[in-house]
Amino acid sequence: MRERDIQLPSGRVRVVTWSPDAPGDDVPVLCVHALSSTHMCFTELGPALAERGRTVHAFDMRGRGFSEDTGLGTYGWKAHARDVLDLAAALDAPAFDLVGYSLGAYVSMIVAAEHGDRVRRLALVDGAGRTEPATVEPVTENLGRLDRWHDSEEEYLELMRAGGLASPWSEAWERFYRYELDHAEDGAVRARTSLPAVLEDISFGGGFDQSELWPRLRPPTLLVRATRPLGNSGGYVVNEADRDRFAAEVPDARVVEVDANHFGIIFHAATVEAVTGFLG
Repeated sequence: MRERDIQLPSGRVRVVTWSPDAPGDDVPVLCVHALSSTHMCFTELGPALAERGRTVHAFDMRGRGFSEDTGLGTYGWKAHARDVLDLAAALDAPAFDLVGYSLGAYVSMIVAAEHGDRVRRLALVDGAGRTEPATVEPVTENLGRLDRWHDSEEEYLELMRAGGLASPWSEAWERFYRYELDHAEDGAVRARTSLPAVLEDISFGGGFDQSELWPRLRPPTLLVRATRPLGNSGGYVVNEADRDRFAAEVPDARVVEVDANHFGIIFHAATVEAVTGFLG
């Protein structure tokens, strides 16, 4: 695994690359993470794709993890979509496969709809249309970890584990949450991710109907859907009606369902198998 910073026109982003041991498909895979996430959500999928001969690049979106916080007015889904294209240019990748998770799925659909000649295959992990209102409460609770200090790293991890969204809890989740932390001299920690950046992306989504993009998705497209509700709300990020509409309206779509919630799906073995099978 290689980790480095790349300067894009919009700002500096942290990029991680998993490379195959032997040369394989020369078209890289670009991965776009969820709303308040980082590239760490791809630590299961990235190595699995590399084992199949793929070069995989995942990055922290601006305002997340170790990428630059470029300030209010610079975010929004279309701005992140431009970053994906600018990153591809910086990596000298005229064509690429694209994996998007949650918010990253919406960003990836914009890229594929507007630049379909660049995207060879598109994999969307639990993101397609408007989320159900019942998902707002658990997502908001998870965002409560941002923009405040916590007494210690272990207290922070226990708070995330006890929240029950990162289920089942695993070493992957522990690594995920440790990565995002900034440390004070007294041992206190806080997430590096910018709450204002996250809120700006949420605001953008309020006026955007993702389903308008579906007929414009020309690459072969995989949707991996979580079949467990998020938290105790009973809400889904992709409900059954949108699953069926997506399959009908996307020109070349296939759908795989995974027995996980919206958080757990990204590390689930069935998700890794579905995406690697589709792209590998």
